Amino acid sequence: YVTFKNLGITATGAATCIGVNVQSGSNYNNFLLLNIRVSEVLTVTTCYGVGICGSTYSTTSTGGYNLFQYCTIIGGYLGVSMYGPSSTSFTFGNRIKNCKIVNPYSYGIFSYYQSNDTLADNRLQMRATTTTNYCIYAYYNQNCVFDRNIINNGQYMGMYIYYCNTLGSGRMSI
Repeated sequence: YVTFKNLGITATGAATCIGVNVQSGSNYNNFLLLNIRVSEVLTVTTCYGVGICGSTYSTTSTGGYNLFQYCTIIGGYLGVSMYGPSSTSFTFGNRIKNCKIVNPYSYGIFSYYQSNDTLADNRLQMRATTTTNYCIYAYYNQNCVFDRNIINNGQYMGMYIYYCNTLGSGRMSI
């Protein structure tokens, strides 16, 4: 139940650079009007702007009902990573809204094992030098809403959607 507002965050480490990491148990937080900059040179998975994940982009966090709104996220291997526990146990209610995600290397938004999330009104500008990037990558999500996102420089896939109705009643709106 914490609000972070009007902050500038720079993380440009030589091997690891993480702007904001929301760990398990961190619920109902608001991140408003943040300027997050991580390395635009590193191409390693330990470099991302926002992670609702464990200590790496592909480890679990149950942090739910968090809001990132009106943020600018620059650089990283990934812009945003949201990684829940499993295909039968999801992380719930996270929202990425009205954000600018600029120059991530491989993934703009990486969403794994999520439920009831909202990705809306975001602008994604992928790194032009990468030919195998995914602008929005959604895997085993349910009941999520992906609306009015604008994607630029998607060199490989604008959206990759895989098993995003796993429980049959868990419908997606894209």
